[in-house]
Amino acid sequence: MPSHLFGVGLGIDEEIFQKIKDRFTYLVNLNRNKTGFSEAEVSALINVSDGVDFVLQHRERTALAILTEFFDYLRAKLLSEDVTKIRAAINVADSLIKNASSYKVNAHYIYHLASNERFLKTLSRRVKQLLTTPVPTEMRACGKLGLDCIQAWGEAFSTQERKHVSM
Repeated sequence: MPSHLFGVGLGIDEEIFQKIKDRFTYLVNLNRNKTGFSEAEVSALINVSDGVDFVLQHRERTALAILTEFFDYLRAKLLSEDVTKIRAAINVADSLIKNASSYKVNAHYIYHLASNERFLKTLSRRVKQLLTTPVPTEMRACGKLGLDCIQAWGEAFSTQERKHVSM
């Protein structure tokens, strides 16, 4: 779906979705031609997180719809051929998942959307593609970043019994 169509069905909440989307776009533009994180990029990630926190706190009835649209937008960016969009989508998802417990209300929406089968399947298939097919080095680095995130999320959300291998 073209990027300009995301959020159209949200009605009065379209403006709020657009603000979060603009913060993501700002992060993408900061990431152009860079490999590490600068203070501005960390600040931009925090800005996206703050936008999500605003939605969770002030749009209780429509928060799930807005964030569902945003996670669909992130899924679309994961499928992009632009390495900065892929990297930014992975970093935003990782940031939201790791910081969800700091949100005062409705943090479970983040866990619900991030663990959604469509989102995880898109991420895992994209990571597999980036790691197993001939792609430029920057794209392969995005695949490794995605794999690291999936591994970290799996370890963070697994139970203690599953962390120990019994022989």
